[in-house]
Amino acid sequence: PSYRSAANAYFRSSLRREGGEFFQELVRRDRSALTIIDSDFVIVNDRLSTHYGLPLVRGGDFRVVSLPKDSPYGGVATLASVMTTTDHGMFRPIYRGDWVQKNLFNRPLPPPPSDVPELVPNDPRFKGKSLQQQLALHQEHAKCAVCHVRLDPLGYAFQEFDAIGRVVQGPAAKTLQTNGSLPNGERYANVREFRSIMLERYRDDVIRGLISKLITYGRGREPSLGEREWVERLLVRARQTDYRMRPLLLSIVESPEFLH
Repeated sequence: PSYRSAANAYFRSSLRREGGEFFQELVRRDRSALTIIDSDFVIVNDRLSTHYGLPLVRGGDFRVVSLPKDSPYGGVATLASVMTTTDHGMFRPIYRGDWVQKNLFNRPLPPPPSDVPELVPNDPRFKGKSLQQQLALHQEHAKCAVCHVRLDPLGYAFQEFDAIGRVVQGPAAKTLQTNGSLPNGERYANVREFRSIMLERYRDDVIRGLISKLITYGRGREPSLGEREWVERLLVRARQTDYRMRPLLLSIVESPEFLH
């Protein structure tokens, strides 16, 4: 049945809860905030356990389930709820790369100018070309390239997943191009390498973004330019406590900048 059909209502409601359940687990067990980048577990109920191809969990309650070694899943970027909301047909690497920029790096890009050419699947220039070649052609337009060079290379990592976050299987999997690059130019071959590089090279970028988002959520406005030093102090304290969630949250809410 279609994702939006009545038969999949329980699946959709499970996806809506998935991200919140994941975050609650980090706080409840005082896990490292780096788990946002990569984790060896997922938080699932009965419906999502089968969706991820894991041993069946019984009942609608969410619980921790360990992932097999070398699983493509791990962290928040590969949650089925994220994959579903970032699916836009064949050009999904753009939208999934945009999600990474906004939610892991906390560097949202402005909307495209109104005069840039629209990407259409039936563009005659795309005939016989791979998706990466098609997107490279689109970047020949200077106004398009400004954003796409920062989005597309991040989004290719998630080509292993279909429109609703299942791992692509069978012959289709053999034709996928899952290689890309990070902002520093370092290349990855697949989503596992993507997470590994993110964890090693970009952990502070991700935690800095998380701190800013938590401040925004807690007081209803983003940190100002004048508060960058405060965010950096919070980042230093996060490092000192191994990025654990509870000390991180406490350091934010107990800050004079947050209280006044």
